[in-house]
Amino acid sequence: GFASPSTVSTNKVWTLPAVDGSASQYLQTNGSGVLTWASVSVGGSTGIDFNDDVKVRFGTNNDLEIYHANSGTNNYIAQSAGNLNINNTGGPVYFRGTVLSLLASDGSETMGTFTFGGSVDLYFDNSKKLETTNTGVSITGALTVSTNVTVTGDLTVSGTTTTINTQT
Repeated sequence: GFASPSTVSTNKVWTLPAVDGSASQYLQTNGSGVLTWASVSVGGSTGIDFNDDVKVRFGTNNDLEIYHANSGTNNYIAQSAGNLNINNTGGPVYFRGTVLSLLASDGSETMGTFTFGGSVDLYFDNSKKLETTNTGVSITGALTVSTNVTVTGDLTVSGTTTTINTQT
């Protein structure tokens, strides 16, 4: 049975549904004491809103998290195990923002940054190695090419030693 709490000054009648609910359903009230079985509905046409720093977690061990950090304007997709795969199964993959950064799982190293209207930067062990610029590409470190290279413009070689091994 049901008993009214002591804060209810008059008797209250709750009308129970005529049949049992299904697994994972709950009793829902219409505010006038009529109870019905209802299923949990998430999202719908209005979506789901979460407060800052509240994480949506996926996987048995919460291996994947998506959240917005209140300490700034940054949003995160954090993964603690396995690989993060972004699959295009029939349409484009969109990102809306000014900078997309790919970081190590603990956030300690940058692997790449993609800046809207700006550069694409690729890193090795947190050290920038390739950067696109408004005039081309800038490479820091050695460049190894395993096949042919065709230069259609001028070639300038700077340095103290230039070695050319060729048959022609």
